[in-house]
Amino acid sequence: MTRKGRPSVAFVLGGGGVLGAHQTGMLSALLLSGIRPDLVVGVSSGALHGAVLAADPTLNSLITMRRFWHDFHERAILHRCRLERVVSTLAPSGRRRTSQRFRRLVEEHLAAERFEELAIPFHCMATDIGAACERWFARGPLLPAVLASTAVPALMETVSLDGVQLADGGLVNSLPVDRAVTLGARTLYVMQTTPGPGSTEIPDHVWEWPSMALNITQRYRVRASLEAVPEDVTVHVLPTGISRPEQFSVQRQIQTAGPAEGIKDAEIRIERSYLATQRYLWRHGLGS
Repeated sequence: MTRKGRPSVAFVLGGGGVLGAHQTGMLSALLLSGIRPDLVVGVSSGALHGAVLAADPTLNSLITMRRFWHDFHERAILHRCRLERVVSTLAPSGRRRTSQRFRRLVEEHLAAERFEELAIPFHCMATDIGAACERWFARGPLLPAVLASTAVPALMETVSLDGVQLADGGLVNSLPVDRAVTLGARTLYVMQTTPGPGSTEIPDHVWEWPSMALNITQRYRVRASLEAVPEDVTVHVLPTGISRPEQFSVQRQIQTAGPAEGIKDAEIRIERSYLATQRYLWRHGLGS
C-alpha cells in the first residue's frame, strides 16, 4: 500500500465466461512470483476469481479456483448434448435451473459471506439493466453481488437486488481498468480473457450476429479504457497463451462435449496461461 493507504498494485480481472479459466493460470504465475495485490477488481467470471482471491490472497486460493472449474464441468452446469436440451436451456425454466445449480456451486467455493470479511479490498460490478449502467459492489453480502456480476444473459436469470434487475457486468464493461485507476492503483495487472484485437469474424448464421455485436462493443470499450489510463500508471496486460483470441458467445458457453472434455479444456487453459504469464513476468523482470 502507499503511504496514504491507497492501493499501489491492483489485479483487474475481466469477463469471459468459461474462458475465464485462463485467469487461474495467470494468477498462479503472479502469486508464485511473489506478486500480491492491494486491490482486486473483477467483473463476470473475474468477479468470481476476484472474490476467491480477496478472501485468501495466497496460493491456497488457486486450489479453490481449480476445484471450481473442475466441479463446474463435472456437474455439467451448462452441458447439453442434444439440440432439444440447448433449447430447454434457453427457456425460462432452463435458465432457472441453471441459475440455481450455479448459485450452489459458487456458494460452495466462496470463503466469505460479506465484503467486509475479505483479506484485501475487492470491488465487483454488474449491469443495471433498467438504467443501462454499471452497479458496483464493495460492501455487504458477497454472494448476491458475485451472482449478479456473473449472470450470463440468455443462460441465467437476472438477479434482483433492492428492486433493481442486474445481469453480467461484462455487458457494459468487460475490463474495468478505469475502476482500479479511480481507486488509486498505480500498477495494474490486467487479466483479459476475451475479446482480443481482431478476434471477431463475420458470422455465417443470423443467430451469431448478436454475439458479434457484443464482441465489437466489448473490444471498443476495452481499447478505449486501456488508452485512457494515465501515463503515470503502469499496465501489464497478461497473456492467455492462446495464439488466436477467442470470442465470447452464448453458444460457446453451452458445453457440447462431455464433462471429462470440459475438465481437460479448463486444465489446458490454466496451464497455457500460467506458462505464458510466467514468461511475460520473466521477460519484464517482474516478481521474485
